[in-house]
Amino acid sequence: MTATVNITSKFLNMDDLKLLARHAGPCVTVGIPGYQPGAGGGSRHAHLRHLTQTAAEQLGHLNRPETGAMAAALELLAGALDDGHGGPGVTLFCAPGFTASYETPGVRTDAVTVGDRFHLLPLVSAAAIPSRFFVLGVSRNRIRLYHYADGRVEELALPASVPPSLEAAGAFDEPEHSSDSHSAAGPSVGGLRGVRFASTGDRDSEAVHLRHFFGLVDRGLKETLNGEPLFLAGVQEDLALYRKTAKYPHIFESECHGNAEHSTLDQVAKHATAGATREYRLAAEHALKALPEMRDKIADPDGVLKASSEGRVRQIFVAEEGAPAGAINAAVVEGLRTGADVFTYPGKELPGFGAIAAVLRY
Repeated sequence: MTATVNITSKFLNMDDLKLLARHAGPCVTVGIPGYQPGAGGGSRHAHLRHLTQTAAEQLGHLNRPETGAMAAALELLAGALDDGHGGPGVTLFCAPGFTASYETPGVRTDAVTVGDRFHLLPLVSAAAIPSRFFVLGVSRNRIRLYHYADGRVEELALPASVPPSLEAAGAFDEPEHSSDSHSAAGPSVGGLRGVRFASTGDRDSEAVHLRHFFGLVDRGLKETLNGEPLFLAGVQEDLALYRKTAKYPHIFESECHGNAEHSTLDQVAKHATAGATREYRLAAEHALKALPEMRDKIADPDGVLKASSEGRVRQIFVAEEGAPAGAINAAVVEGLRTGADVFTYPGKELPGFGAIAAVLRY
């Protein structure tokens, strides 16, 4: 069998995980953390060579005819990645007739696994987080808009309908003085029809103008956002008011607190990735809260594996460090293969359950 590389260094997502779950063993999974030249801890070249050699040795112990070609394919893949310049964390996959590498920033330690299935459990949370969304830097002095895709961001020009600052918003429309009050004019005010007064002082007046500004931003961004999720970054007080004002329905529950006016692209990308991860965790927590109310559920690794293999599982909840690791990973892989939604949690156990639980379709 000729050694070929099928996929090289694409950012891993949930669709990729589901495709990887379809491969039968022997399956080799090699995880390599991110590396920057000069950071210490040995060179990326040395790590790659050591890990691929370890994988080749484990394949050799299987005494199967396809393992020689797999070892050659894995070495070819490692050579394609080893440019000497470092880079993000990656995971290499090798099965009979298939090799691939994906960017996996969540990988923190070197790891080699050879088994009947790929070792996908540690990658679920990173692959499941939202991979494409917009980031809005909310500030009275400078609105900034970014697009996030697969861990990277680019700053976008604001649409013409979006005022770049509170000061500039005055040139768009007059604010709605919804909190202003009026009193009927008495005899002493001559021909005036009413007397305007501020109900709660200058602070409320400023809030009116700020709500007007945020409303203009919200309406002006609607066409650009086009239904994609939106992640907010800015001072907490401003974000709270923006949420009260905005009508856009797809805003992340998670947000980043701090002045976003002068952030670098790397800083925005880091905070956006963390926000997307929190969003996934929040979704998982919401789903787990409903689990005790489910009638058809099981919490036994072997039982979940059997039901997943048969396509009877709708949702799987799993602790990322749960034991037995092999059985739990197998249940997760089979669930991904048969279309189950998988939610992972840090630690060794789920709150109120063991290491794994599943909701059955039937």
